[in-house]
Amino acid sequence: MKKLIWTAACLLCSVMISAQSAWRVTPEAGLVVNKENEGTRVALGFKAGVGVSYQMKEAVGYKPAFGLRSGLFVLQQKGDYHPMAWGAIPTGDGFRLESSSTAATRYYLQLPVMAQWSFRLCDDVALHLAVGPYVAVGIAGKAEALLFSSKYLPEADKAGQNPYEYRYDHIEFNPFEGKPVNDEFSMEGTTRFDWGGTASAGITVKRVSFNIGYDMAWGQFLKEQNDLRIRNHMVSFTFGYTL
Repeated sequence: MKKLIWTAACLLCSVMISAQSAWRVTPEAGLVVNKENEGTRVALGFKAGVGVSYQMKEAVGYKPAFGLRSGLFVLQQKGDYHPMAWGAIPTGDGFRLESSSTAATRYYLQLPVMAQWSFRLCDDVALHLAVGPYVAVGIAGKAEALLFSSKYLPEADKAGQNPYEYRYDHIEFNPFEGKPVNDEFSMEGTTRFDWGGTASAGITVKRVSFNIGYDMAWGQFLKEQNDLRIRNHMVSFTFGYTL
């Protein structure tokens, strides 16, 4: 009976050790390069969080190990503010918009779910490839817009003077909430939900890892938008340490 108990205890310990060794928790941090599909600006941001991976199949011969990779990350994305359409919209007091300059910084909480393949290159060195979808939610942000508006003055036109009066408005607001400017004009809010596809390639040396990731976001820029389009492309460069 004692031998049976000892054998069962040893088997249980080996199963627990094997299960624990299959899990990997890796804090990561680094930079992101973001390019919005409807803009021309390329902007730097950051990415930080904790990656979690689970190995389901070990490597056999030339076949790689297979598992799942997920985690929770905070992303900073910088880009432009995208209204549905500016046009010659009224900005209050008889003024109409002529041109604008905008900028926005958004913070997202992202959850990826990827299939991962791991190739052992040599002792303590492995190559990892992963691909899958992700979902994210906007948690904070700041946007600003510089609006250049004009107002037609018929009395000045009749008098042979400059028939236009010009005005600059500098507006700051949360891009996820928008902001009413006056009775005629308001800044539209960006939808908080974000989703798309993600892929990564990385190398691990003992416990230290370096990953290059690529995210392609789909969905809506604004709540009033009713069509599906690519929102932005993002490349990340992160370092991690497996606990």
